[in-house]
Parts: sequence; C-alpha cells; structure tokens
Amino acid sequence: MAFSFEYHEAENYVFVHTSGVMNMQDLIKLAQEALLFAREHKVKRFLVDHREMTPDIATLDIYDLPGINRELGINDKLTTAVVYSEHSANKEDFDFYQVRSLSMGINNLRHFTNMQQAMEWLLGEPVN
Repeated sequence: MAFSFEYHEAENYVFVHTSGVMNMQDLIKLAQEALLFAREHKVKRFLVDHREMTPDIATLDIYDLPGINRELGINDKLTTAVVYSEHSANKEDFDFYQVRSLSMGINNLRHFTNMQQAMEWLLGEPVN
C-alpha cells in the first residue's frame, strides 16, 4: 500500500492518493500521517482518492472504524470526501463504512464514485 499527500492552498484542502492493498494497520498509519500533514498546513478538509486502492479490512474492523478514527483525532471539525472506484471488488466495504458512520451521527464524511461530485460536496461544506 502506498499513499501521498498534496496541499491545495487555493481551495484549502489536502488531497490524499492511495494505491495497492490497504489493511487496517495501513489505514491507521494513513490517518495518523494525514492528520499531521493537515495540521502543518492548518487544513480541515480532505479529498481522499481511493480509486486505485483495494481494502483488505475485516467487516468487524470496518464496524469499529468510525470509533477508531475518533480516537485518532478525526472529529466533526474535519470534512472528508472519499472517492472510490465504482468497479471496486470491495465496493460493499465502502458502502458499509458510509452507513456505519452515518448511523453514528458522523455527517462530515461522504463516499463518492465521481471525483467532481466529491469536490463539489467538499468545497461546498463550511470549514469550522
């Protein structure tokens, strides 16, 4: 699994690109490093491009992930748009995480299969 970060100053967001197979440990490392990068740039919005990433995360871990993210510092002051491939073999994992997050009252995270829609949603959101 590989990931990279880009700071987009004009729109004030962090672009995160991932590729390869991502397990739970990789995802935690990604979140930790993305948060550090965002703090350095005083950014509270993320556009995460998972179109070239395949999750390898157990269903129980996906169920626990919203709580784990909160423990890592991903809170309601941060807004995240996640883009994944509509042809992903693990599309149901992305869908499950979205539903689980919404059921926990997490409204500042959305999943998309269209980059333009993700950008419109992300940049239309107020930044706290």
